Amino acid sequence: MRESVCLPLQDALLRLAAVVDVRSLRVALRDSVQELLPCTECVCIYVLEGDSRLLSDNPPHEVPQEGKIRNVVEQQKRCECAGLPPSELPEKYRIFLAAPLPAHRRALVIPVLDQDHNKVLAVLLVGCGPLSDQEELYLDVLGKHVSSPFLCAS
Repeated sequence: MRESVCLPLQDALLRLAAVVDVRSLRVALRDSVQELLPCTECVCIYVLEGDSRLLSDNPPHEVPQEGKIRNVVEQQKRCECAGLPPSELPEKYRIFLAAPLPAHRRALVIPVLDQDHNKVLAVLLVGCGPLSDQEELYLDVLGKHVSSPFLCAS
């Protein structure tokens, strides 16, 4: 039984190990989050470009320079909340992430840190159900394994 519980996490880590560039990193992160969090409605991924720009490619845009998402990035800690300010979100994601969300839906802001925990390499915005303890653990492990492929992909 224990092995089957870990299988989705093992698949996600293998997917990350196969990353060869930023595009494949985005795909691996999106697929991994959707597999690890079964009630996921959307995943928006921002990847660090240069020293400070966190950019998404779908649709092309940048993390706002101020606001709730930027505050989470600066604090470098995952945030689970009842929604994000609509003004900080592209139209495509507002239905899944904008406040106020119904009680059974949550918005996650997940900063992915480098190995030294000094710099945010990527940020994930996820629309999903409330996290279980197991799902939180999965996200912690996933975050720890992202920095190595990311550094190779940059």
